[in-house]
Amino acid sequence: MDSLFSMFPGMGYHQNRVVKGIVKVEFLCDLCQQLLCKPLQSLCGHQFCTICIERWLDEETRCPYDCMPIKHSQLLPPKIRLLEKMGDLMLKCTYVGSGCRELISLADLHLHEKQCRYVLVRCEHCNVRVSKHQLPSHLSLCKSYQKKEKSTDCDSALIPLL
Repeated sequence: MDSLFSMFPGMGYHQNRVVKGIVKVEFLCDLCQQLLCKPLQSLCGHQFCTICIERWLDEETRCPYDCMPIKHSQLLPPKIRLLEKMGDLMLKCTYVGSGCRELISLADLHLHEKQCRYVLVRCEHCNVRVSKHQLPSHLSLCKSYQKKEKSTDCDSALIPLL
């Protein structure tokens, strides 16, 4: 089984992100062994992160645990009760390393991370990655941005010669 787990390194949410609540075995993906991310359940009862089982089904046609035939069209969302229990877990934001200190319920995590001010963005002028909230101060120092701004200012001040 170790080789099976190594094929799916961390497609779900890493358990060390959980700060409140108990991570039960039923909350874990049967492939990557992480907290389920966009979970799907097979007819034989195994639960997987969507990305994990999709990658598995790119190569295989049987469940990785009991070898029952499995098709993507047969995968279903898990029971609502499981999703409710998982939704109560409190996690650290993905961008904790960039400074986000918010603790978010698993149910709200995806929405928070789309809007998080610490999400990394790339400056379109110099390709440096900075937190979204730092972009304005980065632009004030970005030489590539300043060059573009100066050339734009000059272009708008040009008067056509007759």
